[in-house]
Amino acid sequence: GDETWLIEIKRVLNMGILGQLDIYAILFLRDYPPAGAFVRAAIVTEVDPDVGPIAIEKGILIFTIKMIT
Repeated sequence: GDETWLIEIKRVLNMGILGQLDIYAILFLRDYPPAGAFVRAAIVTEVDPDVGPIAIEKGILIFTIKMIT
């Protein structure tokens, strides 16, 4: 089926990313209700150990990648 993904890309998963994903999701869903699943995800190089578990509780997928310099 159809899926709509909202993805935030930052260096560190922190409280700011969770807030952005929450607000962007509310605004997006209000204006563009998806036909299928709605997925929130973060692509980061580091995860704040206090925030990571909260993101998981909120159903936010976390993709940790290695920074290429």
